[in-house]
Amino acid sequence: MKLARPLSIVTAISMAMALLGQDSNAQAPAPSAAPDNPDLAKYEAFYANEVREKVDEPYQASKKTLNEAYRVSLDNAMKRISAQGLLDEAVALQKETKRFAESNSMPETDEPGTNVEVAKLRVSWRAEASRLESRRTKWLQPVTEAYVVRLRGLEKELTRAVKLDQAQQVRARADALTAQVAQVAVASSPFAPKNIPSTPPVPAVAGATPRPLGFSTAPSTPQLNWLGKTVRIRTLTDRMAGIQLGEKDPIVASLEGVALDASSFKVSKGKDPGTVTFESVAKKGFFLRHEGFRLRISPGTSIDSLFRLEKPMEGNEGLSMAAQNFQTHHLWVRPNGFVDLSKDITEPARAVFILEEVVRK
Repeated sequence: MKLARPLSIVTAISMAMALLGQDSNAQAPAPSAAPDNPDLAKYEAFYANEVREKVDEPYQASKKTLNEAYRVSLDNAMKRISAQGLLDEAVALQKETKRFAESNSMPETDEPGTNVEVAKLRVSWRAEASRLESRRTKWLQPVTEAYVVRLRGLEKELTRAVKLDQAQQVRARADALTAQVAQVAVASSPFAPKNIPSTPPVPAVAGATPRPLGFSTAPSTPQLNWLGKTVRIRTLTDRMAGIQLGEKDPIVASLEGVALDASSFKVSKGKDPGTVTFESVAKKGFFLRHEGFRLRISPGTSIDSLFRLEKPMEGNEGLSMAAQNFQTHHLWVRPNGFVDLSKDITEPARAVFILEEVVRK
């Protein structure tokens, strides 16, 4: 692979540490600038580029999507609250919309007296932001591990060339990164203490009892315990949102204040083995289907309305939905709220859904 133009060793190390989101001064000792080490500088520039392309650019794209979704949620909440004539809540949402537009950030904790409508939306944002941070760490680790292997090879080359000072610099850098990777691994262990915001609880639906359905975390075939049940289809990335009837096509948006029937679907056994259909409760005889690689709703059933419920594309919670006639294609939620069918899904979590049973009293 072609290497980037050599940088000074100090500049290269600073770039790599900045991309890691950490202060280079807080790391294990880096190679000194004297004597100069052009080989290591080349490798550092290469590593910085790898981190930028494989870690930071996807991460920033995900954060941008999250922020866009938050703005949409604020706008939807404002329309709903204003329609109900709730002045205090509407003013609070207006202030939050302005604050977020100016800062594009979220406070770590809510200020005393934060309006409950704003607080609910912030909880969802923080939960997703925490998940994105975890994914960034997951992406960074293999990039760093591969770079350490390259550094070990460079150390041997420099040693054979009797460039011992440079070889020691390379070893120190590799050792520092190895320790960093080990520290991340310990922090990611299920036995390590964590201080991660919890996922917001799913709000109860008036007149119904929600009961999450989906996969067991055991490595086995998913339990088909949703057949014959009426469910809401929530999203993993935002538990407050779910699939609901739109003006034309189904969309994913906040379920708060949405009529229960408009966001409920009856799950039935499909005509092909291992498939299911989703019939709208609000529009009897109308079923979710994919058409033109977008989720639609139309009367009757056909091959396009048959879905296979599979293990989640990311994590152990929820499920993913594949089309029976395009079994490598899965439903996923676009940032604009529409649900598309695709085999090239760059954010697997957006293709994970939580079935929530609706038990009417």
